[in-house]
Amino acid sequence: MPDPESLSGPTLSDARASKPIVVNAPGFLVMQLDDGNFQSLMRKSQPHRLELGYTRTMMGFLLFNPHPKHIAMIGLGGGSMPKHCYRRLRDSSITVVEINPEVIALRNRFHVPSDNQRFTVVCGDGADYVARQKSALDVLIVDGFDTSGQAPQLCTQCFYDACHASLGDHGVMVVNILGADPGIETYLARIRHSFDGAVVVVPSEDCDNKIVFAVKGPAIGLPDSELTVRTQALEAQHGLKFQHVAAQLMNHRRADAGDVE
Repeated sequence: MPDPESLSGPTLSDARASKPIVVNAPGFLVMQLDDGNFQSLMRKSQPHRLELGYTRTMMGFLLFNPHPKHIAMIGLGGGSMPKHCYRRLRDSSITVVEINPEVIALRNRFHVPSDNQRFTVVCGDGADYVARQKSALDVLIVDGFDTSGQAPQLCTQCFYDACHASLGDHGVMVVNILGADPGIETYLARIRHSFDGAVVVVPSEDCDNKIVFAVKGPAIGLPDSELTVRTQALEAQHGLKFQHVAAQLMNHRRADAGDVE
């Protein structure tokens, strides 16, 4: 079994397969795709730990909205982020939308919580779900792929417009984009258009994927001093490193203000 820190999360080749397969490895449970590439990784002794760096980077949404009431996630996989949010954000309700019923069928193997009053897994198309959420979400996490990479319905201008409309006044969208995807600049341009430029792009902690934070409300302009205090508090609460995302946000604001060379 490779070192978890060396695994980079989904790649274009990972996304080309759709049938999930569970593999027992020493100390880990792996969700593989039917071409042999991995999709999710769970440490058996710590099933709620975020093993892959790109998932830890995506948790940076808390810098923009530390106390979300309703989190929606497109893409279940092995449920790493849903499990973390369910355990750590006790005042948040979580809806996960997964289009593949075979992935959902494996939820118990990966310790994904059963449906209850604040946690639900829905089998359906994430784009259809988002279109029905008008100002209903505080956080929207988009991490969905099909056999060719980014699912086409999850990267259109119409979809990103709907994402903006689905968020409340202080909402944030987080998108995992494959670094090797030839359409990445097009997707980023569409997101910036939908969110009027309030967008920060952060390299994943452990791979070439890009994690995109698109924000409504004033949080993107949080002063550096307040952002530093928030970063330290969140790191203590979640046991994760948020400094990487905070630094990218600070650089983004300085670039907008013309303070960087």
